[in-house]
Amino acid sequence: MDQQEDYRKTLSDIRNLMDTSSRFHSVSGLSGISSGIAALLGIAVFYVHFGFGLFDPFLFVNYLTVPFLMVDGLVVLLLSIVFALFFTYRNAKKNGEKTWTKLSKRVLLYWVLPMIAGGIILLPYFSGSGPILFPSAIALSLVFYGLALISASRFSLNELFWLGLIQLILGITGFFLWKYSLICWAMGFGVMNVVFGALVYRRYEVGSRN
Repeated sequence: MDQQEDYRKTLSDIRNLMDTSSRFHSVSGLSGISSGIAALLGIAVFYVHFGFGLFDPFLFVNYLTVPFLMVDGLVVLLLSIVFALFFTYRNAKKNGEKTWTKLSKRVLLYWVLPMIAGGIILLPYFSGSGPILFPSAIALSLVFYGLALISASRFSLNELFWLGLIQLILGITGFFLWKYSLICWAMGFGVMNVVFGALVYRRYEVGSRN
């Protein structure tokens, strides 16, 4: 009986070792928190600048608001990338791990491919089609972001899968309820990133110190 228990424990240890060696665990929860805060601040700047109410339906799409939102979103995206790189590098260095490895390259590749595909597909929404389809583009950006997280979770934290699934659901919801697509985007890229970032930080970074 004891021998069987030893075999089970050995198999469990081997599985854990294989899981650790095949996944990139240096993704920092602070990346999600900072990206979410940047997204919420970007949305707040938009609403304050144009004087809209928080839960107003997205009926204010015009040739003034769309360029502002595009620049606003681009700034949020660039800040999110900078935060992700900085906190991931810092976390890896703290754990004594290398940042630029075959595994991290694979995670990046699996995340980037859906994002690039989404950017190409959404390009007409943001340019030639004018502002009419813009709310749908905002919602679909969440869909591709969710797919990117689900794809990258195969070689990284399991929490990325669930975060991606929630982004996917919010994106689809915003696509059909397009009047509230901006609120869905704020909930997804803003609130959910902060929530999951805090969970990851508490579980893997604070928890590892105790």
